[in-house]
Order: sequence, then C-alpha cells, then structure tokens
Amino acid sequence: MKGSAPRKLLLLAGVAAAVAGAIALRPDAAAETPGPSPAPDGGTSVSEVQEDPSAVREYWTPERMENAEPAPMEEDD
Repeated sequence: MKGSAPRKLLLLAGVAAAVAGAIALRPDAAAETPGPSPAPDGGTSVSEVQEDPSAVREYWTPERMENAEPAPMEEDD
C-alpha cells in the first residue's frame, strides 16, 4: 500500500481540477437573463412580463382604453 497515498493525492488533484474547470466555464448566474420561452406546439408564444400593477393601471387611462386595438391573431384554417 506504499503507492496508495500518491494515487489518492493525484485523484484528488484531478477531481479538484475538473471542478475548477467546470466552474470557470459556467457563466455567472447573476449575469444570466432568461430569454423568451420557446413557442409551444400550435404556433403560440408565451412570455412572462413582471410589470408593477399600479404602473399598468396608470398607463391604461380611459382614453387609451378607448383607442386600443386588439393584437393581431392568426385565424384558424
């Protein structure tokens, strides 16, 4: 068992190097911004918007609501 300690040390160094490499290649989680969700089957798209409800209420004045037009939608064949 004389050669056992150097093998363990070498194995430990290899694992440490692999972990360090994986961490170095991983982008910073704080810098990641989620992109839009992929469109599900059926041609629709989904994205989550986190707006302040009071800001939305302030934006949609009665005049804006009166002049609003529906978003274009695809028609079923």
